[in-house]
Amino acid sequence: MSRKLPYLQLLFVVAFLCVATVNQLLAQDVQETFYYTNKGKVMLSKDNKTFILLSKNKQNFQKNIRQNRFSGNSHVSEISNGGFAVIDLGKDAMTEKEMMADLGANTTDWKINSGFRVNNVPIYPTDVVLVKLRSGFQMNELQPILKRYAIESQEVKHDIYRIKLEDASKVFELSNKIYETGAAVYSHPNFYIKMVIAVPEESASRKEEFAFSKERSKKLMQMAGNDVPEDPLYPRQFQLNNIGQEGLGFASVEDTDCDAPEAWMITKGNPDIRVAVLDIGFEDHEDLVNDQGNSKFVTRFTASDASGDGSPVENNVASAHGMSCSGIIASSHNDIGVRGIAPDVQLVGINIFDRQSIEATADAFLWIRDNNIAVANNSWGFPLGTENIPMLDNAIQEAALNGRNGKGTLLVFSSGNDANQGGNGSAGTTQPVVYPASLPFVMAVGAIGNDRRLSSYSNSGP
Repeated sequence: MSRKLPYLQLLFVVAFLCVATVNQLLAQDVQETFYYTNKGKVMLSKDNKTFILLSKNKQNFQKNIRQNRFSGNSHVSEISNGGFAVIDLGKDAMTEKEMMADLGANTTDWKINSGFRVNNVPIYPTDVVLVKLRSGFQMNELQPILKRYAIESQEVKHDIYRIKLEDASKVFELSNKIYETGAAVYSHPNFYIKMVIAVPEESASRKEEFAFSKERSKKLMQMAGNDVPEDPLYPRQFQLNNIGQEGLGFASVEDTDCDAPEAWMITKGNPDIRVAVLDIGFEDHEDLVNDQGNSKFVTRFTASDASGDGSPVENNVASAHGMSCSGIIASSHNDIGVRGIAPDVQLVGINIFDRQSIEATADAFLWIRDNNIAVANNSWGFPLGTENIPMLDNAIQEAALNGRNGKGTLLVFSSGNDANQGGNGSAGTTQPVVYPASLPFVMAVGAIGNDRRLSSYSNSGP
């Protein structure tokens, strides 16, 4: 027995080390899901209660959605025309295989990936890896890596490779291996992250009907110029010209405005200037036509759908947001509605709210870069806590620096509406500027009220 005891002890130690090593590797696999940015790794935590279901054939996507009755499933929270659906189980948890079985989704038409979280923000990796190579590198140099994976398709657009995998669960593994070669400016999965329109919750006083006397309306018109038509809603636009209007819910402080009447004495814009509005949807409107009766929208399109004309996806109040922004920018000075800040410019409407991926949003900014856009309005952002996404960072920078035929495009973003709600001027909680308004090459814009105080909902930074 004295000779066998050390041998048995050795076997026990070896077995213990093997189990410990396996457990450690498994723990690393769970804990170390990440993607690379130029600042380092962004760590993600797996969410076993959320999934992204990916169509293998976009042409049959809507047909398969109907056949599987996903639209009537309470767990299906988002259905995108981009060929995917987001599943949220709420309190329950499942594996990918269990989720497929529960939905009745076959592997011929569908594949699935788990949802993840970053700073508690839901983020969903698709089956596509996005790669932009550094100057001097060729994709064939990465073949020793690529040949280890089953690649469904590969295309190049705007010098960006879009590599679609048969196994969606491998997107982090492949993208990180490519980045670690040093050959790529960026390499990461294509993500879906739900965007947020910059619409604050209005207080009860904000919803009160404005009350203006004819005398005050006339005074306002005189301030703007003697021969200016009386747009009926212009007196409510204190942001353009604040003369202490009554009925705004809070006492106005005169001259809390952008000095629009003074600017109009110099210019009202130019038809050669194109302003893009990236928002939830657009349509023709009687107050957005020029003197010849032609629409000021020189083009409208949906970023994620080549056949889309930029129309709102849904018929609800939020879907009017893009038109509201367009009206503030370019409504004609006439006897209809509101008055635009620059009525003589032309508009480009880009619908980016078709539940689209980061890839489609980034491509919209690369389109802006290449199509002589002077200014791009972005009254939206990602949820507070969203980390940088390299493809989108790079595309926005490209537009900012190289748009407008190399002169650069002015990109204006909402700073976010995450501070505490409440009456105007109340003590809200300071919140950081949201992404992408936090990027250094864009202009972040917050909100103040007619009383010259920071709106309680507006993120003020840093």
